Amino acid sequence: MNNRNREERLPQVVEDRLQEAYDIIRREEERKMTKRKSVRKQAKTYRRWLGAAAAVALAVAVPSGVYAAVSYFQKSVQEEADSLTYEFKLNYDLVPGEYQVTADYLPEGMTDGGSGQYRSQTDDRWITVMPVYTMAELERINGQITVEHIEDVEHTQIGGMAADVITFQESEKYRTATWLFLFNEHAGYVLDIRADYSVSREELLKFAEALRIERTGDGSYETMEDKELREKEEAAAAATQADGPI
Repeated sequence: MNNRNREERLPQVVEDRLQEAYDIIRREEERKMTKRKSVRKQAKTYRRWLGAAAAVALAVAVPSGVYAAVSYFQKSVQEEADSLTYEFKLNYDLVPGEYQVTADYLPEGMTDGGSGQYRSQTDDRWITVMPVYTMAELERINGQITVEHIEDVEHTQIGGMAADVITFQESEKYRTATWLFLFNEHAGYVLDIRADYSVSREELLKFAEALRIERTGDGSYETMEDKELREKEEAAAAATQADGPI
């Protein structure tokens, strides 16, 4: 799984926090230097002390700072009977992204059919990578994903990301697909992968592990006008479906 970069360039909020830390270091050292007599000793001590402090900041403060500052969302899970709901608290200080997903491993016999569709040519096995839940999409669905009729949820880790493997009730009888969610709060997306019942767990996890996810650009949240228009269209479509054919 390509979780590179965080992403190759630190987000501006992290750089700002680092700069604030460096400013504090410089001010403190300058205060101490005024009390010293030797200019040469002051310069050497300053360089040595600042270099060590910067190294500590980069080795300690940056990773923990990146972890905290680059959290695009916080996830919680509500489990009830045979359903679960993922709830996402979004960080609106960060710009939502758009992503491209590439499969670097396919189970034997499968080929790439495009648009996230991978299918065997000799049997009915398939894997589908659904459209990525970006930050903008999570907001559009009110920060919730609900899954029902669940038999079991396996909580695991894939490529450093939290992952849930979900199987459904009577899956063997109905040959129900297996679902796999990958949650990347540091890059700002959720992957929804679905696999035919005949695809083994090992193949599915290997497929997910090898996925390459690249941020291709910035996304944007709906404006209030866009949201109101969408909700009206959805309500009209629901009403038409409820009325049925005349």
